[in-house]
Amino acid sequence: MTTTNRRQDHLKRQDPAYRLYTADFLVRTQSMTDEQVGKFIRLLCFQHQNGHITEAEMMSFCKGRDELVFLKFRQDSKGLFYNEEMEKEIARRAQVSRSKAHAAARRWNGDR
Repeated sequence: MTTTNRRQDHLKRQDPAYRLYTADFLVRTQSMTDEQVGKFIRLLCFQHQNGHITEAEMMSFCKGRDELVFLKFRQDSKGLFYNEEMEKEIARRAQVSRSKAHAAARRWNGDR
């Protein structure tokens, strides 16, 4: 799947926000410089909006290979990068959305 197709597919199911657990974020980034934290948060946002990230995209955001930032991401079977916590949050939000849609459909149809 090309980057464009991947993004178009992801946009169909795009969620405009995610929860940022600030205490966890501070702990997970305490050994990073401010610049690295900026790279990391931008990559998290990019993953949230576009799905898994190519190495070229990672390199572009990091202006080269920043090992400390790269260590916050895993690679999938296609070699694309993703942050595991963001992946869990995306899945959690999708489940909540499906649950709410199902409940709304039941109410609409008169099922209680």
